[in-house]
Amino acid sequence: MYIILLIVAIIFIPFPIKLGFTYINNKITVNIYNYKINIDREKKRKAKFKIKFEINLKEYIQEIKHLHFKASMKTNIDVNVGLDDAAKTAELFGFINYFIPVIYIELEKFFKIKKYDYNVTPNFKESIFEIKINSIIWISIVKAIYILIHMLLAMIKLHTGPKKINHNLFNFSR
Repeated sequence: MYIILLIVAIIFIPFPIKLGFTYINNKITVNIYNYKINIDREKKRKAKFKIKFEINLKEYIQEIKHLHFKASMKTNIDVNVGLDDAAKTAELFGFINYFIPVIYIELEKFFKIKKYDYNVTPNFKESIFEIKINSIIWISIVKAIYILIHMLLAMIKLHTGPKKINHNLFNFSR
């Protein structure tokens, strides 16, 4: 009896997935729990195999964003930005403050956002661009299976469904 309760608890109780992303001085670091993955932007790796999907991403996102059960997410974004010119730094500061809420709107399609904090700090004295993103995604095994099945069904539906032809693509009339 206790084993069944333990299995049910493991399946339905959400567990945290801790993610981090850091971009400092053209170096990208991805943290998953306490493991760091350094990504070197200079190295170009050749793919050993290619998989080609012909899916309209916009339609796929429309199918996925209506999920009833979504993973919960807490996110903290810190941006430190500066250019040599104070006026250009102020323009960039305003653009970034506009752009970060757009990221929130896009994330809200896929996650239940519990907490979303961001801090943009302008640096008027030196040229710098740093981004630090820390997230915790809470998901249970049942939700993960539900999301994967829904994603696969959406891919099958969009891939095997009737192909839409845009007849106005080559219409040059005014």
